[in-house]
Amino acid sequence: MKTDQLEFFHSGTMLDDPKPGDKWDVPRFLSSNSSEWAKVLVKIYEHPMSFPGSVSPNMGNLLRALIMNIVPRTVVEVGSYIGISTLWIASAMADYEYNKKLYCIDTFPNHTDNPWCPGVTLNDPLEFMKENIKKCGYQDFVEIHKGDSLLLINELLSNILKPIDFVFIDGDHSKEGCLSDFLNIEKYIATGGYILFHDVFPNFCGVDGPFYTLQNKIIPSDKYEICQIYTSPLNFGFALIRKLK
Repeated sequence: MKTDQLEFFHSGTMLDDPKPGDKWDVPRFLSSNSSEWAKVLVKIYEHPMSFPGSVSPNMGNLLRALIMNIVPRTVVEVGSYIGISTLWIASAMADYEYNKKLYCIDTFPNHTDNPWCPGVTLNDPLEFMKENIKKCGYQDFVEIHKGDSLLLINELLSNILKPIDFVFIDGDHSKEGCLSDFLNIEKYIATGGYILFHDVFPNFCGVDGPFYTLQNKIIPSDKYEICQIYTSPLNFGFALIRKLK
């Protein structure tokens, strides 16, 4: 359903439009948490590159809650950026008594020309992410793969001898790229497994790949059930999909 047909749809809770130089506000539930993963996340949120490309603390907390409740043992993240969503997922998986694995795929380009933080650079984001994962002690179950998801998804997942329980798609946001990521990974997802898309409301996030994939491939199909979720402080949105068959 289009947003203009809804009786309730919020445009975000930021009082002003986001602008270059803004940062995510770190809420008390995160800043007061004494766990190492929370301390590391607070530090990363202080980096100018975290806004607005990373999930907000509120979105990350929701992502973590989903993982804690669904308890997926095999998780794939397509698009890690600087590793914030990775740590939200891994912090939940770390509490498992079960065997678990989080596979992360990204091209990890050097960030030198981000219009949201002019003059700020982040060279070697892969090493930046690895260091933060190690600080949290998650290196034993987080496996990072650098490269194009169009090539890596099939190469990686065809060698995993179990279905994927949960996928977070936040990589290529173009129509062609997002659709290809979904089509390539869908066949590896367990029946009853979940896919979470980030940036599903193009009027607010400024990209249309996830919305296009939902509207043209997922919503018309009887293979999935879907819930689009409003988010704050910026309503870039999540869409949670469960594979039925």
